[in-house]
Amino acid sequence: MRPSFFKPATLVALFVLGLQGCGDKPAPPPPPPPTTPVTQPSTPPSASAPAASASAVPSGSASSAIPIPSAGPLGPVKWADFGGPEMKASVKEGQKAWAAIPVSAGWETLKLSVHDVARLEGESLVVFSVEGADYFVPAAFVVPAEPPKEVAVGDAVMAAAYGTRIIGRVTATGPKIKVKYRFAAAVEEKEFDPAEVSKLDATLKFGAPILFKEEREGLSAKDAKLRPGQFISTGEGRTWVLGFAGKPQRISAQTVQPMDLRQHKVNDHVWVTRSDELMAGLVQEVQDDGVRYRIKLESGDDATATLDQVTVPLSGVTLPAAPASSASPGPAPR
Repeated sequence: MRPSFFKPATLVALFVLGLQGCGDKPAPPPPPPPTTPVTQPSTPPSASAPAASASAVPSGSASSAIPIPSAGPLGPVKWADFGGPEMKASVKEGQKAWAAIPVSAGWETLKLSVHDVARLEGESLVVFSVEGADYFVPAAFVVPAEPPKEVAVGDAVMAAAYGTRIIGRVTATGPKIKVKYRFAAAVEEKEFDPAEVSKLDATLKFGAPILFKEEREGLSAKDAKLRPGQFISTGEGRTWVLGFAGKPQRISAQTVQPMDLRQHKVNDHVWVTRSDELMAGLVQEVQDDGVRYRIKLESGDDATATLDQVTVPLSGVTLPAAPASSASPGPAPR
């Protein structure tokens, strides 16, 4: 085989120059191909997401959202403007861990998933190799993937599936934990390794559905609304959460409270998350073994919501009165 002395890009350039010689005026050579950036800037982590309209935005539940395919960045992906805190990693090389990693090269939108730890970078960065890219994840966004100490049929759990997390109810226990959940438009039942299952027991733990007070510049505490999200970790008096559509936000720790995903019954008074809002309602029907519910909202609308969108009302907290007739649709049937 004859060795090649020209790279493909060089051959293309010579070919283009040859064509240019046929015209009256020579054209400039083509620009070099762009290089792949090593890091991507992100929105300052202290900024809070603007309030989203429930009528304009679909439900942001992690149980229903299909993971956004990654473009597969070739270089290391680092959070260039991470706002802290610098925490010591609680995992070690080769261990399975839950992590909040970007759905692409930037850190504006994160998803929760289980991966093997590739290595540690110092004490506060955990490196995961996913689809050919190295993700340098702050230790505050990583916890060991460990089996729950106790789990029973009917418990609400978080589990790893489809490269993200799902939330469902336990239907059987044993060497494997069987979970029923709704993902996209289908109800599924699958057995999971216990290490990839986390029990959601109305406490603040990694990935747990939560409610928190929004924080924006110029917004008073009186006017701040409760928003749904996912708990990540607390340090130095502030808590990292994933807000609407997986946006990381760091807020005051005292505003964060876990959602109670107990099995609700017909006629139970509940709160329902609709996109980035909360509404009061009454359970009309329990569906799919408590994986989702049909609810009559205070506004008079009917809604169908999965278990991670329905919680026991918080004690001492009153939601703003809903309009008599809401024009916005309920959560999409899942």
